[in-house]
Amino acid sequence: MAETERSESGPNAPGGRPEALPMPVFLAFLRRLHDGPPQHAAAVRIALAVWQGAVDRGDATQARAAVAMVRAELDRLIAGLTELQETGRRWSGTRTPTAAELAEAEQAAAAWESERRRPDP
Repeated sequence: MAETERSESGPNAPGGRPEALPMPVFLAFLRRLHDGPPQHAAAVRIALAVWQGAVDRGDATQARAAVAMVRAELDRLIAGLTELQETGRRWSGTRTPTAAELAEAEQAAAAWESERRRPDP
């Protein structure tokens, strides 16, 4: 099971440990992660290719329609990423981090990743 804390309003499991997230819930989250934002990002790429083709042909009507598709898919992409971010925040039971905390976490993650990429002596 994936480990997570309850939301700010809910208690932890006995002993103060984070409550275990049921695997089906975690798998559904992974499906949403895979099926949502990457699909919308791919649709943006396709719409941009349609737009470029319309511009190259001088087809202003199709170019406007493609721009509308790009805007719609970008809106869906942003909404999907926001929903996933909020789900993770709720499951972690933590408040939204500050910009400084995010920068510090990014540095820690980069150092951790760099350490694991080093070849064994």
